[in-house]
Formats: sequence, structure tokens, C-alpha cells
Amino acid sequence: MKRVFLPIFCAVAIVLSCILAAGCNKKEEEVSASAPTTTTATATTTAAPDPHLQNPYTGEMDIDPDASSRPVGVMIGNNPASRPQFGIETADLYFEIETEGAISRIMAVWASAERMPDTVGPCRSARTPFVKIAKSLDLVYLHVGGSTTGKAKINALGLADIDGNVDETVFWRDRGLINSRGYEYSMMATGSKVLNYMKKADYRLTTESGALFTFGEKKGDGAGKVASIDVTGTQTVIFNYDAATGLYTKSNYDWDPKQVHKVYNENDTLVPITVSNVLVLYAPKYMENGTTCDFTLGGDGLLITGGTSREISYSNDGTGFTFAEADGGEMIVNPGKTYICVVNTALRGRTDLQ
Repeated sequence: MKRVFLPIFCAVAIVLSCILAAGCNKKEEEVSASAPTTTTATATTTAAPDPHLQNPYTGEMDIDPDASSRPVGVMIGNNPASRPQFGIETADLYFEIETEGAISRIMAVWASAERMPDTVGPCRSARTPFVKIAKSLDLVYLHVGGSTTGKAKINALGLADIDGNVDETVFWRDRGLINSRGYEYSMMATGSKVLNYMKKADYRLTTESGALFTFGEKKGDGAGKVASIDVTGTQTVIFNYDAATGLYTKSNYDWDPKQVHKVYNENDTLVPITVSNVLVLYAPKYMENGTTCDFTLGGDGLLITGGTSREISYSNDGTGFTFAEADGGEMIVNPGKTYICVVNTALRGRTDLQ
């Protein structure tokens, strides 16, 4: 600390100043007592920037900017032997499509590999309509083998895929499921190992596709509190709207009695599949051969959201989906997860909205 030594004459001046100030201070105290003043402190704060980016499938700000941006899609069984599935309640987007014998499968999609949980399954084989959609969304496609036409389409499109029949790092067999459900319903995938596989396979870690939807707040003028959709001739999915949460809960009605579609989460607790939006895309179905089927994507459909519904149209030229409102304008989707059902045009009349 610096010390300052004042000359004697300065010290005398200071004493005289204090004596003179005493009288002034007395008057200031009297003024203060009769007319109190208030001092307001103004604090300036700067809001921290949002550390997340917009999810291209849900519109929500929940994407880690440090994560890879290449989405991943996993083929999931959906017949009674496949249920309850594991881990797919965390998916950002769903596609359900008929594959063969009036049986549908599900492709669960995550916006990045880092969002995928460590127990996902049971994983099933590739099928042509899912392969085409995976390519158009720029997905890394996880499957276990595939139909002859499905594998041929993977090769023809140059799709970035991970095949459980040849991979021993991402995929593994659950012995408990082998005993309880059978060998073909026991293959599981580990999300935390997908990114390393992508790096070793020299797959792009960034996507070349933009957001799937345009997000906003919009409702339709049609019924939409309950939606019953025949995905195949024997499988019906039902979505029930809860106005309190703004979400639809999915149920299945097929070989099993009608029941809520629940899956095991990471805590081995059964939880329902819930979404904000349901898209029904009508598409002409045709048989690839005597067993498997495919669809010609493009036409009209329905967007069911917020307890309402409205007509839309869509197209897919192999490089991505384009959606439009009935009047031709850009389709607006409410933020949140979307469940997409690709339905044979011949089954259009069996979609029931209430």
C-alpha cells in the first residue's frame, strides 16, 4: 500500500474544511429527513445464447450443436412377436408401412446417431419402400439382412447402411428374447456405437438434407380427435388425442386385441408411443414378386393434428419429400413428433376420423 504524507499546511486546511462542512451536513440531513430520495439501480443482463439447434423432424430446439447431423433410421418389427419393442419411444420420427402378407414394419428415425438409445429393437430386415425413403431422407439405414429386392435397392441407390448380419459391433443378440420370442426377434442395436461405425465406414457425419417440414401453429377444419387407419388389410392403428397434452397416443388393433402401443424405455418400463402429428400418405401398392410389396410414393393424404384434420398432397422424387396444403401452399406442421403411415390407396375408404 502506498502511503501519502501531507505537508503541515495541508493538514490545517483539511481541519478547517471539516468544520465548515459540519454545518452544511446538518442542513442536508434536515432536507433528507423531510424529503427522502430513492435511488434505482439498473442492471443490464444479456441472455445466454440457446445451446441447441432446431430438430429437422420435430421443430424443437433440442439438437446438440456438437453432435453429428446425419440422421439414422432403424428397421423395427411390428407383428405381435416383435412387441413390446425397445427404445423406439425416443425416436424423432416414425414410418409404418406394409411389407408383406398384410404385415407392417416400422422405421424409427433419430435426427442424429447420438440421440439413439443403447437398446433398440427388435431389428428386422430391409424392405424396398423403407430403403427408398431412407435414401430420400439421407439416413444411415440400420437393418438385419433383407429381402432380395430390398438388398438390391440398397446397392442400386448406394445407401449408407449398417447390416446386422455382417456387423458385430453395433448389433447384438439378446438371449432372453431368443428364449421368449425366438431367434429372429432377438437382434438389438446399440446407439452409442453407431457413430464410431459411421466414422470407420467413412460415411458422412453431416446431412445433405434440410428440415422435413415447415413448422408453425395450424389446425384443420375436419375431425381429428380419434383417427383409425388401416395400414394393411389386417392391421389398424388408432390415434387418440389428449387436449391437455396436445398429443396422440397410438394403439394397435390387429391379431391381438386393441391395445395401447407401449414399448420398453431405458429403465425397462413400458411407456406409450405419443406424437403431436399423424400423417397418412396414400400411395398405390404393387407386388415386387410373389411375397413382398412396394409403393409408388406421391399423391394426397391427411394431416391429423391438434384434434383436427385437413387434406394435404405430397411427392417424393427419390431425393426428398415435398408436402403441400390442399390449396397448394406449403404444408405447416405443429412442432413435435410425427407418425407417418404410408397406406395403400385402395384402403383410403377405411380411414375413419372422429
